[in-house]
Amino acid sequence: MHEKTPQDYANELLQMHQARSLKNGSAPVAAPIFQDGTGGLQVNVTTLNRLYPVKGALVTVFTGPFSAPTVIDVGITDDSGKSDVFILPTPPRSESQQSENGGEIPYANYNVSVRSDGYVEQLALNVPVFSGVISVQGFDLISIASAGSHTKPQIINETNDYNL
Repeated sequence: MHEKTPQDYANELLQMHQARSLKNGSAPVAAPIFQDGTGGLQVNVTTLNRLYPVKGALVTVFTGPFSAPTVIDVGITDDSGKSDVFILPTPPRSESQQSENGGEIPYANYNVSVRSDGYVEQLALNVPVFSGVISVQGFDLISIASAGSHTKPQIINETNDYNL
């Protein structure tokens, strides 16, 4: 008797999703066209080493500190654990094409919080979003049952100096 591996389950889920999409007449969604000075951010939420999508997770995009955030937008993940694309303001594309731009970063930084019942909240700080591009930020949530007494939000700092 053949036991299923995690990869077998992942393939099965993918086949079910594709079959459901065809049944519902869903076509692939075209990528949005951005005006200069706007970019996109999509969030992918999974669990168990990125194996299973988390449906219904609350995604909050904000600026400022976690203790006093300025909320930009919120969304909920779909069956595949993906959010809609958040359309966000960024510096103009021309700033990312210059080697010297006066010390200004050529992208915008946003913070993202992901919450779902039964999982430890995660925060990604300083997620870069460039003009004309969809940035993708992944979250791999840990169940509260697995976290033991470590249930404070997990913080991922994405700070990086991108040398363009």
